[in-house]
Amino acid sequence: MQRINVAPAILLTVIFMLGGCSGGISSLDDEFIGQENGWGEDIRDEFERGYDDGKYYIQLIDTDWFAWAYPSWEFEDAEIAVQAGLESGSSDNHFGVICRYTGPGDFYYLAVSSDGYYGIFRRVDGGALECISNADGMLLLPENGGGDGVVRVSAICQGTELSLFLDDQWIVSVTDDNHRKGYVGVGAGSGSVGGVRVSFDDFRAKAP
Repeated sequence: MQRINVAPAILLTVIFMLGGCSGGISSLDDEFIGQENGWGEDIRDEFERGYDDGKYYIQLIDTDWFAWAYPSWEFEDAEIAVQAGLESGSSDNHFGVICRYTGPGDFYYLAVSSDGYYGIFRRVDGGALECISNADGMLLLPENGGGDGVVRVSAICQGTELSLFLDDQWIVSVTDDNHRKGYVGVGAGSGSVGGVRVSFDDFRAKAP
């Protein structure tokens, strides 16, 4: 995978405001044993997502599809981490964390792929999902790095700086001032092959 090329029409909004506090908190820990934080569940033709055996999953049935979920916990600056990995399907995928989500057209997405790529993305005012860590799209992870198996994807969104980490190793940082606060969450997408299922566990978010 060298880039995410997802048209705005198939960026699916996954909005859940079932629990939590929209006024801002200092930390959020979720092992997905219960549903009190309100990530929600859904089954549609293009995707499925929900809770399964102590994890949260997103399954992309369609090709070139991107879906995300978030609880109603808002942060300005945030350190985010989650255990994530491909459960089944093609390694032509991407998955990661979301910060400063204010709506389906405005957020940051920091992601890796099972075939060894990474990128930091933004969406502004409903436009295309744009890679801002490299103009040509996702880049190969450093030597000996990879998103294969279960990995720890982490991000720091602080001020205008956005940083992506894999297994606690820094990968890339960028600066951008389009979004200043919003919700945190997780996202996953398919490439040229559908049927991708990604699971998430041990989600953590806190103010730096």
